[in-house]
Amino acid sequence: MKTRLFIIILLIGCTTLSCEDWLKETSGTEMSINGQFESEDGFRDALTGVYLGMQEPKLYAMNLTWHFIEFIAQQYAQISGMYNIYLLSYQYQQNRVVPYIDNIWQGQYNLIANINIMLLELEKRQDDVSPLFYKLMKGELLGLRAFFHFDLLRLYGYGDWSNRTDLNSRYTIPYVTKYTKDLTPQLSYTETFKLIEKDLAEALELLKEDYIYGAHADDNTYYTNVNGNHGFFTYYRNYRMNYYAVRALQARTWLWEGSPESKAKALAAAEEVIESDIWAWVNPRSLTNSNPDNRDMTFTNEHIFAIHVADLKDIIGVWFDASNPNATYERCFLTEKRAQTVYEADKVENELDIRYINLIERQGSGLRNYAPRKLFQSENNSNYGQRIPLIRVTEMFYIAAECLTTGPNKNYGKAIEYLNTVREKRNITQPLSSDLTESEIMNEITKEYMKEFVCEGQLFYHYKRLGFSEILGYIGTMTDKEYMLPYPVSEVTYGNRVQ
Repeated sequence: MKTRLFIIILLIGCTTLSCEDWLKETSGTEMSINGQFESEDGFRDALTGVYLGMQEPKLYAMNLTWHFIEFIAQQYAQISGMYNIYLLSYQYQQNRVVPYIDNIWQGQYNLIANINIMLLELEKRQDDVSPLFYKLMKGELLGLRAFFHFDLLRLYGYGDWSNRTDLNSRYTIPYVTKYTKDLTPQLSYTETFKLIEKDLAEALELLKEDYIYGAHADDNTYYTNVNGNHGFFTYYRNYRMNYYAVRALQARTWLWEGSPESKAKALAAAEEVIESDIWAWVNPRSLTNSNPDNRDMTFTNEHIFAIHVADLKDIIGVWFDASNPNATYERCFLTEKRAQTVYEADKVENELDIRYINLIERQGSGLRNYAPRKLFQSENNSNYGQRIPLIRVTEMFYIAAECLTTGPNKNYGKAIEYLNTVREKRNITQPLSSDLTESEIMNEITKEYMKEFVCEGQLFYHYKRLGFSEILGYIGTMTDKEYMLPYPVSEVTYGNRVQ
């Protein structure tokens, strides 16, 4: 990897006026940036830098998948004396919690800043790169920019949007589309959502050239000039912001907005991903292979978008060792009560659910602690290790089911069919009844989110989007105070941000 890559990923992604001071002090860095994009290789390196930035523990290698976001969803047990007790009680202003919240904000805007630099340089050099390279590079960048902004909106913005029309005109997180020293103004929720839609729509159109979409799949030479080393735009597309990742993100964002029109569009997007040939159901035998190195615990064939984290084993360390948790150790594990409740262990049909029997492990005194094994990293698992899913196809099944239940194109039978398909593939022996009511279907969807996405960070967003006032594991009432991460103090003090 060229040295210049590390210059680009170290840029400070700030949104306040303090950027001006930083820019004045970094003229040398700016010159290096100008040299970064003299060739297509420079763009490839810089885009790789963005993906590497996602793999930082403060973002998707830890906090936004299996750690911070899962604690505030009440997924894990409380151990007296450990700092995560503050997360479980939503004490966001506590001095041990503030750095996590600030680092997520800064880390996301850091990546967005790099993307905006790349987009600016790509436009300047459009005539110097191949048309295909331009489309694929710009499509990925726009999709990623929407992805990062949307997660910021989900974390730092209000939830239950579809039932709160007052949010339409309220300010939310800044949507940054330019790399500039000037303050990016806040826009309303409606205006911000339109920017997310715009980026995703343009990304999708550009990524119709994506190899994974099937365009030109029969032409072995079509992508040769944009591949660079090791097939840059054709290999391992589920580790990249590919066509179907953008389509899945559209489904996710439209469901969040929640209007009837958006739910209709979310259904179409989710079903396009479901009906594609880019994924396959996990083989249950791959979870029980006698060789731990060959166990596919994250269901890799079901990944629509994932990250590859080379040092994931070191990042995880002993977090999932629940053999002897106490005030000295910080651990992530489910209590016996939660595990039994989440996986409905009292029902005979759930006894062989592969998520229950393979993805959690009983440990500790009396085997009453349940340690997640989804991200278990063996010494030599090169086939399936080092992967964290960010979007899996099962979410599309749940989105489709919800839209068919609460959207304008109601079809309870088909919604139940989508849920039963996933249940069957997870080895639940009893299908759901065909005469479930709307509220019963929605309850089953919630139960599936709880079972399916342990260590993936999606349960909290599900609760927040639907405005749950009560969630499993928390004795208090969930309000905006619990659901919204506060803006960093610097954003409020120097940027006059309104939350």
